[in-house]
Amino acid sequence: MLKDLLLKNKLIWNINKHIKANQVEKEYEKTFNYYKKKDLDNDNDDLLKSRGWTDINKKDLKIFYLGGDPLQDFGGFIQALTSMCNLKLFYKRDGSYGQYSRGRARDQNLDLMCELFSKYKREENWIPDILMMQSFGFNINTAKMKKLKEIYGFKIINIGMDERLSYKLGMENGFERGIAGLNEIVDLVLVTTPECVEWYLKENIPAIYFPLASDEEVYFPAKNIKKKYDVGFIGRNYGVRKELVSFLEENGLNIKAYGPGWENGVLDVSKNNEFYNSCKIVLGTANIGYSSKLMNPKLRDFEVPLSGTFYITNYTKELNNLFEEDKEIVFYNNKEELIRKLRYYLQNDMIREEIAAKGYDKAVKEHRYKIRLRKTFEQII
Repeated sequence: MLKDLLLKNKLIWNINKHIKANQVEKEYEKTFNYYKKKDLDNDNDDLLKSRGWTDINKKDLKIFYLGGDPLQDFGGFIQALTSMCNLKLFYKRDGSYGQYSRGRARDQNLDLMCELFSKYKREENWIPDILMMQSFGFNINTAKMKKLKEIYGFKIINIGMDERLSYKLGMENGFERGIAGLNEIVDLVLVTTPECVEWYLKENIPAIYFPLASDEEVYFPAKNIKKKYDVGFIGRNYGVRKELVSFLEENGLNIKAYGPGWENGVLDVSKNNEFYNSCKIVLGTANIGYSSKLMNPKLRDFEVPLSGTFYITNYTKELNNLFEEDKEIVFYNNKEELIRKLRYYLQNDMIREEIAAKGYDKAVKEHRYKIRLRKTFEQII
């Protein structure tokens, strides 16, 4: 394609990078400033009570989960949720996992859910207490969802993982495409970016800061696996990531990258832990698109420490509140600092392994989905 050819030109790539970074940064700043000026008149506990959360029986909790990315959901979240409730998952009509996300997705998701809920009630007398999802306005027909809620009386929890990027994506045919397009139907939002909790509270929506996590049965230190790579990375090839990986390769590091868009392709989620354990260091990058200012939390922030592998990623205040810097994980602020720290820790095995061990201890004690979900359910129900 012409676009791909043009982007191979370094000058054009840099121009495109700055334009896209500026767009996402301005949109975030606009939303941030809007809510900064808006008064906060609500108490979260009062909002939870007003939504009827205290009426749910947590002893036999029935949850229907409308997921999205199987690589993400089966990396520990589904496993933890399964251990805590009577869980059913959404599969498309062709049997593939996850919600519809293109074309007529808004109607396809709701039409199929209507059929499924009717079938569950008729055949098993199974009615969900909670519909949990990680979704956006462009995936959910809110009018149909309201009717479904009226019939079955469930509460809706949305997990907001991308507010800094996708809270508002613009209007289309009268509905907001972003996460904010769900505000009229949700009864609780679990927010992975702390400042965005206030956005929902100011819209009279209960919200809880819910850092990402992982599961110790999926990610764990594996014995007898040789450290084949200096540095490893798993994630989509987009934004500044290609530039960063190329920079490391040009500076002589043995780096292996997996994910959509990389030459090595996508690694099956069942192989992630083995790959992490085969790396001396796993690289994280939290940049949103091409922006060097905006960051989003990532699942690998917790997967990698649980695997027992040394982890280095962009500095963010929220991650620094969850892990102790230079003792449990390591941060970098730019690619020059990154290459310097990578060389240092690759040359100092004992220090690297000590940090990896302490990162593992912290992740096991505090950053597992079983812990996150248990605390959340205790708080809301």
